[in-house]
Amino acid sequence: LPKSSGALLQRAKYTGGDKRHSGSGMATCAIGFEGLTWTDKDLIPACVLHTLLGGGGSFSSGGPGKGMYTKLYTGVLNRNDWVLNATAFNHVYSDSGVFGIMASASPDMLPQLIELVANEAVSMTKNLDKVSVERAKNMTISSLLMSLESRGVLCEDIGRQVLASGTYETADQLIAQVKAVKGSDLERVAARVLQTKPSVAICGELYGTPSYSQISSYVKSNISIPA
Repeated sequence: LPKSSGALLQRAKYTGGDKRHSGSGMATCAIGFEGLTWTDKDLIPACVLHTLLGGGGSFSSGGPGKGMYTKLYTGVLNRNDWVLNATAFNHVYSDSGVFGIMASASPDMLPQLIELVANEAVSMTKNLDKVSVERAKNMTISSLLMSLESRGVLCEDIGRQVLASGTYETADQLIAQVKAVKGSDLERVAARVLQTKPSVAICGELYGTPSYSQISSYVKSNISIPA
């Protein structure tokens, strides 16, 4: 096959930004930040942090593996009956990524929802308790092992790793890296992510919602940066 042009290999540049849609119906807010690449040394702690945040819908039933003890469940859904959904997301690519929190609520609660999501983003950098960290590590390992029980998923994982980094790490190697993660690693990675420009997406009744600059300034002024 002929070689591709160099233009196709240019690295994507994360810029952040703000997109809002005014309309009726459920209020939705997502606040993301530049995440990590497949080859970043902090990818494993970022994955554990994503698991620790967890989340889901307010009407999800409990049970093993449902994440009812994750941070967004215990800190958001269980304490705010007007929140319908709160979920962390972590999208990883070869040249960048997006890490953040998305939530939805009744239409009249959009300003409060934005504040809540911003608060939860900031709290990722502060005092993550040891029990939650160990639970998140165990959940990450469990999810990894269960997914790799499928031959199809295993082949896909091998292909993705080789294409992204040129190497392949076995499940045992990945598990060892997960077990080595500490709470301080999660707080450091969270602070690193939150220091990038936010990507804000809001849908609903926009009256009274904070501006992009207000959201950005709030996050930057309240994150805890490890020494």
